[in-house]
Amino acid sequence: ESLTPGFSPPTLLTTFDLSTLVFSNKMEGGDISPEYLAFNGMKLRDMTIIDASEDSFTIIAASSPQGTRGRHHFHDNLVEIKISWASLENGERERLDLQISACVPLKGRVLRIVNWSDTALVTGARWSALIELADGMLLDYFSGGMVDCSKAGALLEPCPWLAGLYDAKIDTTSLTPSADVLGHDEPSKRLAFGLSSRYRLYCGERLLSSASTSFAVSLEHKFLSHITLGSRPQQRFLPLASLRDFDPFMGSDENEALDGYEARSVERG
Repeated sequence: ESLTPGFSPPTLLTTFDLSTLVFSNKMEGGDISPEYLAFNGMKLRDMTIIDASEDSFTIIAASSPQGTRGRHHFHDNLVEIKISWASLENGERERLDLQISACVPLKGRVLRIVNWSDTALVTGARWSALIELADGMLLDYFSGGMVDCSKAGALLEPCPWLAGLYDAKIDTTSLTPSADVLGHDEPSKRLAFGLSSRYRLYCGERLLSSASTSFAVSLEHKFLSHITLGSRPQQRFLPLASLRDFDPFMGSDENEALDGYEARSVERG
């Protein structure tokens, strides 16, 4: 069931049957994985692909530890799994190999896991993901089991609808997919956008709208678009550059207005 009442997240829930897989029960480095014994029948949710090649892909997913002695756990584990395959000779079916490469205990329940919106364009966004806990805390995950507090900050309340930019300082419209960014030595600027079940739209800790039904990030047009609630709903556009450069310690005159492009009316029904 969803952690947010009334919200059905678009996630994938699956159970792996180890009897049908060729499973590698060793972690990277050759040690026996203690999670191997508990992996059979493990239920995973919010499965997200963070890397892929012609013969493999790597996913991360949230897993809730099974209760012990009648007690439930109020935290999740973050599991990284590499799935690879190879064609066998004599017309046999492909060999499928599944390996747990990391299992990281978290300090709470996972609400959402998403790829960065600029994953295909920004070096560094690949092999990583943005994670939101049930209390609105954001985490940056990097392949291999590295978890840090997100540089995007935190959200003021849990937001089931989530999106993020790994580096909002880079002009993604001038890049080609998977291109390296030469001469970009400045620290990256993370941005996280969230829409709560109470229709509040946030950029980090900043409230952008108190009545919105949906939003989308457009890297091509460099804006955040959202639909407002009310008798006259509108589609509004906020420049990503203004959201990136906003400084709460500066006055309104120094901060560029977030009016964006002219709003457009949306038909109801």
